[in-house]
Amino acid sequence: MRAWRLWEDYWFRSASLFDLGFVRLVAVAYQLYHLATIRPHALFGQLAALPDFLYAPLPVLRAMMLPFGSHFRPSGDVIVAVYWLTLAVGVLAFVGYLTTLSLLLFTAGSVCLQAFEYSFNEIHHAEAIVIITLAVLALSPAGGALSVDDLLRRLRKVDGGLRVPSDPLSGESRFARWPLLVVQWMFALIYLSATYHKLTASGLDWMNGWTLQYYMLQDAIRWGSNVSGVGRGYSPEPGIGVSIGQYHTLATVASWVSILFEATFWVVLILPRLAPLILSVGAGFHVAIYVIQRAPFLSFMWLYAVFVPWSKVFRRGGTWLRDRIYRVVLYYDPRSSRSVRRATLIRYFDWFGLIVLASSPPPAESVASATLSQ
Repeated sequence: MRAWRLWEDYWFRSASLFDLGFVRLVAVAYQLYHLATIRPHALFGQLAALPDFLYAPLPVLRAMMLPFGSHFRPSGDVIVAVYWLTLAVGVLAFVGYLTTLSLLLFTAGSVCLQAFEYSFNEIHHAEAIVIITLAVLALSPAGGALSVDDLLRRLRKVDGGLRVPSDPLSGESRFARWPLLVVQWMFALIYLSATYHKLTASGLDWMNGWTLQYYMLQDAIRWGSNVSGVGRGYSPEPGIGVSIGQYHTLATVASWVSILFEATFWVVLILPRLAPLILSVGAGFHVAIYVIQRAPFLSFMWLYAVFVPWSKVFRRGGTWLRDRIYRVVLYYDPRSSRSVRRATLIRYFDWFGLIVLASSPPPAESVASATLSQ
């Protein structure tokens, strides 16, 4: 019984809906950016034109195409249509309108597009954590804050008789913690898996510098001239990777830093105070391998957002700002639904709490003041 309570307290302790909503904004924004870098007709059109013997549909794509027949192969026009529909529902997921449904459709569309692309090319794993995160968010109350859905709920409360605009950072739910923890544990397992495979494949030789030098030079040349990058805007030049890859001492140091970082990243789960240090190292790590090897793991840096207590960040930032600037006092009429709705709208986007809402007549004060009239 005690073990169950510990389990429930860990995964389902009441947590900030604002933090969850902010992660939704970050994850959806990254995926929209990722899709926006694609030239759909160039990428999907060329892939769809390839002969059948090069088409090896992934199981997930087969499952999604089953309603159209077990051997259905989508044409380029169909995939391009899916692309534009995915972008459209992605925008809805970002603003948080019909959040659960739009997130589910956005996740399904992203899976379909990625699976179709990988049905012709070798499979990579940089996109997986983003899509899994979107799926987890779709199963959570990710629209409970920072969403059109939540804002409309608040405005309906005004019409129902509530006359006090609430703090957008204050909402909590016992189901807001587990999605963030799932993604955090995914990060820890991904890095531990990378460490395991490096050490089991090469042992301590992986840290001798020569191994990383080989991968640096190989990837710099390979991804710089990758023909499968058509439609994704890859640079045709090998770039800095070829130059840096020639320094053995640098490669040796980088090998050890890589292993130590990946093997110890899980510490952030039990010592959250180390998060700023560990995440800073991780950001530098992923920027470096992108610049040198064109390894597309920038999504990891975006999703580090799951480790940040955003509601606390904005509260502390607001305290710092209020101590250094004039506070704005906004007076509204609590007897007027229109006035309260306007105050609610302003309060909803005042994440730093720089505006003080007051329902009494404006006193003669030294602070800046304004009045919301009917």
